[in-house]
Amino acid sequence: MNLKTIIFIASTLICGLLNGQEKEVNLNQLLAPSSPAFNLLGISPETIERPTNPTDFALSLNNASQNLSTIPSNYAMEVAPFWLLNAKKMRWENFIGTKFGDNIQQSSIVSVGTTTTLSKIDSSKISQIAIGFKISLLRGKTNDEYKTWKDSVDKILNQINISYQSILDSLIKKDKVYQELMKSVMDSTKDFETKQKIEEIAKKFRRETIEPKARSILYLKTDSVKNNYITKLAKSTNFTRVGWKLDFAGGCVLDFPKSDYYYGRTSKAALWVTGGYDDPTKASFFGTIRLNSDYYTSMINDSGQVIPFINSSLLNFDAGLKLIYNLSEKFYISTELIIRNPIVPNKKIFEANQISYQKNTERWTVALNYNVANNQNVSFTFGKNFDNKFEGKNSLIAFLSYAIGIGSSRPTK
Repeated sequence: MNLKTIIFIASTLICGLLNGQEKEVNLNQLLAPSSPAFNLLGISPETIERPTNPTDFALSLNNASQNLSTIPSNYAMEVAPFWLLNAKKMRWENFIGTKFGDNIQQSSIVSVGTTTTLSKIDSSKISQIAIGFKISLLRGKTNDEYKTWKDSVDKILNQINISYQSILDSLIKKDKVYQELMKSVMDSTKDFETKQKIEEIAKKFRRETIEPKARSILYLKTDSVKNNYITKLAKSTNFTRVGWKLDFAGGCVLDFPKSDYYYGRTSKAALWVTGGYDDPTKASFFGTIRLNSDYYTSMINDSGQVIPFINSSLLNFDAGLKLIYNLSEKFYISTELIIRNPIVPNKKIFEANQISYQKNTERWTVALNYNVANNQNVSFTFGKNFDNKFEGKNSLIAFLSYAIGIGSSRPTK
């Protein structure tokens, strides 16, 4: 079963689960294509990922080959376990809050991505699978537009509460059983203990008979109006968070030479943090610090010869800065620069095989991002990649990426 089939089946199952959930409010949350798995594979359009609000499930497609003329061959899926499995347990106050525990459980995602590369020994295909994670330690505060939306919703809910109280008062006045019980409570001829017992009976009768009837009448009168209005407001509102944000991410890459599971091995592991100030209506800036550990079974020496079975590792320390400028509500431009400083723990192997390495190298990109629809984004990225003599990679970057988020129902309770 190939990856396309797996993605299709997974998407179908997840969509079915999401459609079966209790209807709440769908919010536009996905700001830009972003995947820790693509980042680990070295095929991410933007190395410094903008912290975003995750949807329950997201799919990313990335095309970076043959002048963008081929069908995308790089795929990544993201799942937010909490929203997919425990969304009904989340309260409104926790959803819009900034507590550390809420940040962790609401923002945690697991990412899986795949691509193919060629072996330097025999040019055979190597399938690569990346498994990554990302959590937000700081998420910022809800934006003004969302607060305006919340105020409108609160007014609706307040009006509904007033209507409920009016219906309840009317039913209480008309209910003869309840009125007789309350008269008995007020009867001065009865002793205190008897009155208490009758009052408890009256409260139980109100709670189990009158109040459910009032809620039923209220539901018939207001539910469709409430849902339609709130849904309409949600569709026209961009839910974003403004302020200081901090993400922690990491993962590993598995290589499968000749697409054979038996020969699978770990070729990379990485951990990184990304933080900064985000204002989706104006300008934003972010910085990142990353530690990569790459493991090579073959390298290219200074004469251009492939040195097989070298079995050597290389550590890379990356530090970079990203700037974002919003041209409109749906369109923004960004640029980033990352400096890479290699740390070579086994220099003797390199010297013996006449393999040199850069003391430092850089990666820079310019990207255009467009929100084509709610939770759907397209980006075009151009720039220069890290120079890498070991892999003989071309330094040019040209990416066309598409991301779609599925499942953005969030609580209004």
